[in-house]
Amino acid sequence: MKYFKLLIILVTMLSACTETPNKEDETTIIEFANIPGNEKGIETFQMAKTEVTNQQYVDFLNAAYKKGEVTIGEVEPLKQNSAEPFVPENLAKQMLGYKSKNQQLVFDKNGRRILDLLNIRMTGDHGYDGKTDRWEMKNPLNRCMIEFDGKEFKVVDPKKVNWNIYFDNSNLPNGIVVADKITNWGELHDFWPENKELSNREIVSFDKGDYDDNAIFAGNFDLDLKLPTIEEVKNWPIIYIEYYSAKVFAEFYGYDLPTIEQYKWVVDAGKGYKYGTSDGTINTENCIYNGHSIKNDYTKLPKGGLDHTQWPGQHKGHVQAVDLLAPNPFDVYDLSGNVIEWTQSKNKPEYKCRSKVSSEYETYITVSSGWTYPEEYASYDKLCFTETNVGATNDHFGFRVVKNNKKIEPIEFANIPGNEKGIETFQMAKTEVTNQQYVDFLNAAYKKGEVTVGEVEQLDEDQLLFAGHKSKNQQCVYDKDDNRLVDLLGIRVTGDHNHNGKFELWEMENPLNRIMIEFDKIDEEFSVVDPKDVDWTIYFDKKNLPEGIEPVDNIMNWAELHQFWTSEKKINTEQIVTWNYGNYNSDVLFAGHLDLDAELPTLKEVKNWPANHIEYYGAKAFADFYDYELPTLSQIQWAGAGGKNYEYATNDGTINSENVVYSGHSFDEYPKGEKRPKDGGQTQKPQVPNFSKFPGKDKGHVQEVASFPPNPYGIFDLSGNVYEWTKSTLSDYPNAIDRTGNDTEAYIRIGGSWNYYDEAQLLITKEAKNTGAHRGNDHFGFRVVKNN
Repeated sequence: MKYFKLLIILVTMLSACTETPNKEDETTIIEFANIPGNEKGIETFQMAKTEVTNQQYVDFLNAAYKKGEVTIGEVEPLKQNSAEPFVPENLAKQMLGYKSKNQQLVFDKNGRRILDLLNIRMTGDHGYDGKTDRWEMKNPLNRCMIEFDGKEFKVVDPKKVNWNIYFDNSNLPNGIVVADKITNWGELHDFWPENKELSNREIVSFDKGDYDDNAIFAGNFDLDLKLPTIEEVKNWPIIYIEYYSAKVFAEFYGYDLPTIEQYKWVVDAGKGYKYGTSDGTINTENCIYNGHSIKNDYTKLPKGGLDHTQWPGQHKGHVQAVDLLAPNPFDVYDLSGNVIEWTQSKNKPEYKCRSKVSSEYETYITVSSGWTYPEEYASYDKLCFTETNVGATNDHFGFRVVKNNKKIEPIEFANIPGNEKGIETFQMAKTEVTNQQYVDFLNAAYKKGEVTVGEVEQLDEDQLLFAGHKSKNQQCVYDKDDNRLVDLLGIRVTGDHNHNGKFELWEMENPLNRIMIEFDKIDEEFSVVDPKDVDWTIYFDKKNLPEGIEPVDNIMNWAELHQFWTSEKKINTEQIVTWNYGNYNSDVLFAGHLDLDAELPTLKEVKNWPANHIEYYGAKAFADFYDYELPTLSQIQWAGAGGKNYEYATNDGTINSENVVYSGHSFDEYPKGEKRPKDGGQTQKPQVPNFSKFPGKDKGHVQEVASFPPNPYGIFDLSGNVYEWTKSTLSDYPNAIDRTGNDTEAYIRIGGSWNYYDEAQLLITKEAKNTGAHRGNDHFGFRVVKNN
């Protein structure tokens, strides 16, 4: 019967909002609270109800150690800054006060320090008077409560610790001394000599004073003077956490660190609360802090800040169980107090951080206050936020995690039957990959360390070949093999299309053909560009372009940008030029034939545009990340025919401006160049357009995917919108047009695009273009397949 009851209890526990991370041999359960969204941009998410505990961190270390994702160093003499992340010299000096003379470091898979298992209580000169006094000593229970026994990590059992070592100067770094004795600490009385008693002795929990051997120290939460049990310590928040200590835990389980905005909202709890407590107030019944206030107990400096030379006392406590006190209205504990917590937020002026560090070092924001701080630091105003070096830590630094309900744009697939020519059944994405889908991929891959973002730098020499659609600078995204995926500074084409040695108005492309993905270096996040937030004037300034490239248009030539015009000009859509060659004056108005409403595209529309400026490895990285594949040319040709032998991959096999995103013009309108080489010695390939005598230049841009009806297999835009990368090469399809150029490798693109004539939208091999893999453009995109 007792086993049945145990089963019921277990099922009840698991039915709550709990999650056991899906890792082998993992026992940690993180319990999450559901947090609603708000009108300020916070979407619904889940926040861990408590800080990460010692036991939870031990479970992580053991699981990660087993998988080779963390390593453990030997016990060795203390050597600060012996491993990344490095800290400034003044910070290292401060941190010396809670170091042993030795260290035993834990490292992540990148060799970064994430924990020193030999960190101990702080023994510094808090009064800054040049000597160490007894009142300045912190509780020895503030040591790191995790140890490694040679095989696995464990939570430390306080009753098995030799506490005497923390009162022996020979165990501390040079220059660090202790001024107390073990008999000053009430919770350690089990380890006192037999002749010492607890009775009739003063208990001090905070105040400054000239205390002697008879003083007993204990925190205001520990006046029972009992040694914490191992079960209690397991439920204490992990301390001595650096930024990467928190980040590696979150990444291991697929969680995130919270943002400042998320913390502020959960503390507010929809009630305007200032403190992250049960009722928005602060006292020792609802918050783990030192029980004092700046207003009543601390001396302020004339220019602001606290006068550390007049420190009123040192809290004699330590962290407490993460669920000791009541939660806030969102059912989250300790948002104020117990430990300071790491966020994923970078500093911004609006955060009004009370502390800043050298810009030479990497920083993130920490929030709230620890058990050792006064009440004002627990308030979520400017005192709560600190810009903190990633290598900083202390006996009150911890963290918690969140699960963000990210809206990942799904890939929708259509089932494609096989044929008798070797094509097996497969599934093809119904549309090209969109800007939003590509952003979702970049953010997920960036978080896993599978893509990196380069600095804004001068354009690579090999990319100068494509200067007509490049900025003066580049900011490239790379995969883990350093292949370039996309240039985030890719822009519209401003080339001399008829090769007559001069730039003319009719040759200019629409500025909206810039790449519509950007990277926020502070928040470390990719996003889709909102056209209304762009400074479009930079695209008409030649100083932003490679040498020799000159834009000859201005912002008032572009109908869709009319809200950015500097003077009044009435739009007459009947006078808009969409394509034709001509000697236009400076008042000409341009727009694509699909954009005659002359309205700026919305962010919602741009999110649904096909991702462009994509290089081959940009397409392949996406496919590899999600275990998809790029299609072969044969798969695209077969799917495009729709089971009806259609020439164009449209709803009816024809092409017109009602069913394909293309220039709206015909191959017949172009002067013809030379004939292509013979096809296998049998037939003569048709002539190609003479691009040196361009009859016009499309003034449009890509459109939303699925703007027109699908073909009979349910596939959209296989003809038109963007050319699509395949994994096929010229060796497989020798009749394709070879545009390898100076590149070292090439793959085939097919399907035509928004700026090409009708026949370019055909899926026949002679219209396929074998293209250098390291080339992108405003009409290069892709879709993916799932092969059965």
